[in-house]
Amino acid sequence: MSTLAADSITCRLGDRFALSDVYLRIETGEIVGLVGRNGSGKTTLLRLLLGHSGRGLGVVKVDSIFVPPSQRWRHIAFLPQQSFLPRDCTVRQAGRLFLGPQSESVLRADARALDLLQRRIGDLSSGERRYVEFLLVLGLNRSFVFLDEPFSQIEPLYVELMSQALRRRKESAFLVTDHNYRSVRDVSTRLLSLAGGRLAAVGSTDQELREAGYLP
Repeated sequence: MSTLAADSITCRLGDRFALSDVYLRIETGEIVGLVGRNGSGKTTLLRLLLGHSGRGLGVVKVDSIFVPPSQRWRHIAFLPQQSFLPRDCTVRQAGRLFLGPQSESVLRADARALDLLQRRIGDLSSGERRYVEFLLVLGLNRSFVFLDEPFSQIEPLYVELMSQALRRRKESAFLVTDHNYRSVRDVSTRLLSLAGGRLAAVGSTDQELREAGYLP
């Protein structure tokens, strides 16, 4: 088992704290759902943990060893909100650009991705494209995987396929955020809520999410 712990994560934007002394701990085998209203700082938190933003403060440790921002990519894989594969490349070509020669085995191991190898990224549906990106990010084989809006605006089939893959992947810890909170809730082993710059554990029922201020 491997553990990522982040402590005293703080980020000030203008005259307010987007994040205030956030503490987070995740372990391999977990799927942790992160919920919060628009503008609550979910993506900001992910980017700070990844070391992609210099606007915040805090400490990240993996197995109790401090990891500087420049080295966090060795431990953490990230699926961003925006599509990141070149639209003019085939799935096979884009996979090689992102993952190298091992992309072939990663994509061929999945029956649905195998059928897409010769198609252009730009010709895929939003669900097909997102699924390919998801598989490639998992193919990095990192202990910790952050997924920012993986389920948004895609077909239910791909939501289910990704959810199944997350449940099977016991060697990684996942931190998942999405406006489709029901899909996040269904796949997560526990939920965290981000509100007012602070992170807190929250129950998974609609009533508990209302009490946490997430649902109206």
